[in-house]
Amino acid sequence: MANDERLQGMINGWAVAVAVVLAAGLLLWTALFAAYRFDRPDAFSVATMTVLLVIPPLGSYYLTMEATRNRLSLPLQIAGTFGLAALWLIAQRLFLYPLVGFSVSIGESVSNFILLPSFGIAAWLGVQSFLYRRRLQTALALQAETELRLLNAQLAPHALFNMLNTVYSVLLTDRDRAIPLFLSLSDALRHIVDRTRKPWIPFHEELAFIENYAALERARNPERVAIDIRVEGDRGVPVPPMLLATLFENAVTHGRFPDGALHIEVTAQIEDAEMQFSVANAYPSGHSASGMGVGLANVRKRLELLYPGRSSLYAGGTRGVFRACITISP
Repeated sequence: MANDERLQGMINGWAVAVAVVLAAGLLLWTALFAAYRFDRPDAFSVATMTVLLVIPPLGSYYLTMEATRNRLSLPLQIAGTFGLAALWLIAQRLFLYPLVGFSVSIGESVSNFILLPSFGIAAWLGVQSFLYRRRLQTALALQAETELRLLNAQLAPHALFNMLNTVYSVLLTDRDRAIPLFLSLSDALRHIVDRTRKPWIPFHEELAFIENYAALERARNPERVAIDIRVEGDRGVPVPPMLLATLFENAVTHGRFPDGALHIEVTAQIEDAEMQFSVANAYPSGHSASGMGVGLANVRKRLELLYPGRSSLYAGGTRGVFRACITISP
C-alpha cells in the first residue's frame, strides 16, 4: 500500500512537471508572437524557434529539480541544475545555434545561463509550495475530522449510561411505568447510534433527543424532577450531533441532589443562523460549580474545530445555579 501511494505521488509530480513546462512554452510563444507580429513578417517562425530553443533547457531545469527531489539537498539540487545549464550553454553555442542559423551574443547566452535555471528553480519551488499547502490542508482536515469522531465517541456513552440507570431505577419500583420509557430510550439510542454518524443534523432531531432524555429523568422521580425546555426560532437549522445535548447531559450528571431532586432549565434561541443554547441547573450546596464535567471541555474543543472564531462557550455557577451557554454566530 505504501509503495502504491509513493508511486502515485511520483506520477502526480511528473504530471505536474510536464503541465508546467507545456504551459510555460505556450505562454512564452504567445507573448513573443504578440510582441513581434506588428513589425516582423516572420513573427510566427521567430516565436516558434525561440520557444524551441528556450523551453527544452527551461523544462530540463524544472525536471532536474523534480528528479532529484528527496534524493539531494536543496543546495545540491540547485548546483546540479546550474551544472546542467553550463552544459546547455556549451551545446547551444557550439552545435545548436549554428545548426538552425540562430545568432545569440555572449551576453545573451550568459543571461540565459543565469535566468533560465533561476526561472526553472523558482517554478519548481512555487509548485512544491502549492502542493505542500494543499497536502497540509488535507492533513489538517483529516486530523480535525478524526478528532471530532473521537470527541463524539467520548460524549455519547455518558448520556447512554445515565439513561440506562434511569430505566433501571424505575424498573425496580414500578415495572408498568417503565414499559413506555423503553420507547423514549429506543429513540434516544437511535439518535446516538445513527445521528452521530452524520456531521450535521437538523436542530429538531437534537431537541427530540433532549426531550426523550428529559422524559426519562422525569419518570425516574416525578415529584422531584423539574425540567423546562423552551425553544424559539428555526428548528431546522443544522447543528453537530450531541453538541447541544452534551450540555443537558452534563446538567443531569452534576445537578442531581442527594434526594433525587433535579431542576434544569433549557432555552434555545435561533434567529438568522445565530444560535444561543443555554442549560441551567441547580446544584447542591457545598459542591463546586467550577469545572463540572469533562464534557464541557469536549464541547469547547468541538466548537473551536467546527466554528473557528464564530462560537463561544460560557460555563459558570453563581448562587447555587450552574449555567452553560453556547453562542454561535453566522
